[in-house]
Amino acid sequence: MSEEKHVIVKDVMGDSLDVPVKFTESMIQQMQDLYIRNLIRVCSVMKVDKITPNSIKVNDRWTHNPYIDYKDEEMFYKLGKSCIDNGMQWLLITKDGFIHEGVHRILALQELIKKGDYTEKDIELPVLNVTEDKFDKPVEIEFFKFRSNFKKVVRYGMDIRSLWYINFSGANANFMAQSAMLKYVYYEWEQKYKEGFPQPKLIMNYDLLMEKINENTKKKK
Repeated sequence: MSEEKHVIVKDVMGDSLDVPVKFTESMIQQMQDLYIRNLIRVCSVMKVDKITPNSIKVNDRWTHNPYIDYKDEEMFYKLGKSCIDNGMQWLLITKDGFIHEGVHRILALQELIKKGDYTEKDIELPVLNVTEDKFDKPVEIEFFKFRSNFKKVVRYGMDIRSLWYINFSGANANFMAQSAMLKYVYYEWEQKYKEGFPQPKLIMNYDLLMEKINENTKKKK
């Protein structure tokens, strides 16, 4: 039996880890599954909109992201192609009419349209609108005990705990913890295997996301 594929994470946000962390395929899938469970719960009690890349206001800003290399003139185009080919690690989030999370991915998708690879109507994306911060009802947010600290994976493994929240701003740190880490894991995977790790399709498909939200709502009735 062949060993499961894996990547080693050594550097995060410019810091070298004392203990490089190994993430196997199954561990990465667990991280994705946890994020999707949380996402469906949050989307069930908030507003989900459908947008196209140029239909939303964008303020560019610096970010901790291994994919972002401002010296590379083709950076946004490459990132856009990666989003289309491999998916995006978390759902786009809007607030007050602007992109709140996912700025560079929107700029990247705009670049694909600018270069004529796609039309505006070809890329219709779901976004979570957090302008109204309060949840309709308390929401359980799961997170791994290592939260956003890679070093603690060695101590806690993939153990999970959860807390309940009544608004998005309160839940945001734990809600985004795993997806924020996944971008580094995905990056290492792409560097090692020369292809992206398959990501959940519903993050880029409005109809599929709404279908999953409706399924979740029916189960609770």
